[in-house]
Amino acid sequence: MGLLSVSRLDLYLNFEKVVHAHQLETLRSWVKRRISREPPQYITGKTEFFGLPISVDPHVLIPRPETERLIEVTLNMATKTGAKRIVDVGTGSGCIAIALAANLESVGIVAIDNDETVLEVGKKNAELNDVEERISFQKRDVFSDHLTETYDLLVSNPPYISESELDTVMPEVRDFEPLSALTDGEDGLKFYRLFAKKGRTWVKKGGYLLLEVGLGSHPRRVKALFQDAGFENVTVFQDYNGDDRVAAIEVAP
Repeated sequence: MGLLSVSRLDLYLNFEKVVHAHQLETLRSWVKRRISREPPQYITGKTEFFGLPISVDPHVLIPRPETERLIEVTLNMATKTGAKRIVDVGTGSGCIAIALAANLESVGIVAIDNDETVLEVGKKNAELNDVEERISFQKRDVFSDHLTETYDLLVSNPPYISESELDTVMPEVRDFEPLSALTDGEDGLKFYRLFAKKGRTWVKKGGYLLLEVGLGSHPRRVKALFQDAGFENVTVFQDYNGDDRVAAIEVAP
């Protein structure tokens, strides 16, 4: 358990163990924070993604189980294309880049974000999972400081909640997680338009852009956006809830 640094089984087996006063005080503060709807991952500073430990704080988005589907699709595409270089746009906690690095030992990964504080979280998580040697964390804003290299795969979980939808988001998310990681401040398609415009420059021919998409009409709108930009092979994969979750866009050879 997070507070006592023991497993759930150990907690049951040692139920008579005395809890120290400072631990009780910490527990009281945690309860107060949770009552205010603060996410438990921020309270403990820990979560798990794709079977890997990830540290989080309010500067970064909390990794979601649904995003693990993005990892699965990317791993399959990396094998299919023989990918050697992958770029993770908007890396946040680094969870995507780290999960890929942990499963693709011969692939070099560049993880970019426009916030140095966020990048520090990603670097620490890479060290926590012993993959720091295979991930290059770089501060870059893709809207003003475009990528100067090409990659075999581009992967991203960009902010896709539209500004008009923010009021419908649960308080744990809207009031505590970084808004810049949740919404583009527009219609939820700002990053996808950029990827459709620059995809052929940033990704090698025969490579793929692999993007998480939102719920409702969002997957259909993303697919139409890329098709209108001339990308003929656009496939949308479902997550294990049956929701459209990952758009795979081929850069035609």
